[in-house]
Amino acid sequence: MVIKQGDKGDYFFVCEQGSFDVVVDGKSVHKYVAVAKEQRYPCFGELALMYAKPRAASVVALEDSVLWRLGRSGFRRVQSMNTSKGDLLKVLRKVDDAPARAAASTPRRPKSAPPLPRRVA
Repeated sequence: MVIKQGDKGDYFFVCEQGSFDVVVDGKSVHKYVAVAKEQRYPCFGELALMYAKPRAASVVALEDSVLWRLGRSGFRRVQSMNTSKGDLLKVLRKVDDAPARAAASTPRRPKSAPPLPRRVA
């Protein structure tokens, strides 16, 4: 289970690979399927972040999947960039790869810096 209905919403998710079932009150109401060829990268979790409300649904991975997650501050920052879902995934990949490439030459991020997005396998 990726998120559970009623839980506090701490993250926004972008699906890079896989399929997911959306469940409300125990009933399947929707399916998300990521299709890279069509640049279709479903996302979910924004309502809980934008309105500080509990999760409206559960989301369950139906297979091995790849997700990206953003915390509230990262979500707001990317939202202000007015990016499409395909561009959002490119931004996430760039940010995710940057620490690994620059680890030897870059000082640690200050504690006050907004959290980086994380790829969740």
